[in-house]
Amino acid sequence: PKGTSDLIELIAGPDWAVIPAGSSVLSLAGVVAGTPIADGGERLYRRFWRIPFKACPPGDGGGVESLTRKHRLNYLAAHPLRSDLHYFSIAAFTDPANISSFLKSANAGLSKVDPRNDGNVIFHDAILPNSTLLGYVNSDHWALILPFSQKAPFKSKFFATRNEFPRVVLLESIARFVDEHYREGAAAKSVSQLPNNQGAKL
Repeated sequence: PKGTSDLIELIAGPDWAVIPAGSSVLSLAGVVAGTPIADGGERLYRRFWRIPFKACPPGDGGGVESLTRKHRLNYLAAHPLRSDLHYFSIAAFTDPANISSFLKSANAGLSKVDPRNDGNVIFHDAILPNSTLLGYVNSDHWALILPFSQKAPFKSKFFATRNEFPRVVLLESIARFVDEHYREGAAAKSVSQLPNNQGAKL
């Protein structure tokens, strides 16, 4: 779930210019405002983060802290998102019966705060500030963004047990909406650049 939070820090960081003005930024059930899972897991993570794993280097030890609600909310308050980008958000939440087996414990824990969560993120914590809300998806976090059932059927069978989801259809819908958004913006800009009397006749 770190993709969105890392992108937010890139937008506001010293390398911000790598994202051209006018680009679109999408939070797809991303951790925008943090998650209580990280709030509760940060201290435990710090005890074990130096344990070496070949496929997962320890990094700087701040991976979980960067997902806490305290860190994310403080960061957003101190670093407003750029105004020259287009922001879109999709959040996810579903019933406990539709949560994959591995995410059930996290879903139950988050449900003590708000039952509208996807097993990783509470729905309102996945929405970018000043973004266009594209909708709420009826799925858990993995079903929305990780195609275990297609790429890792073994994991899907035992861990991601509710992983079937029409991702291609969703992505196509997002692309169509964003394309229309840009077309409408370009048309409005063209009209605004006409003399007042010409614009009134359109």
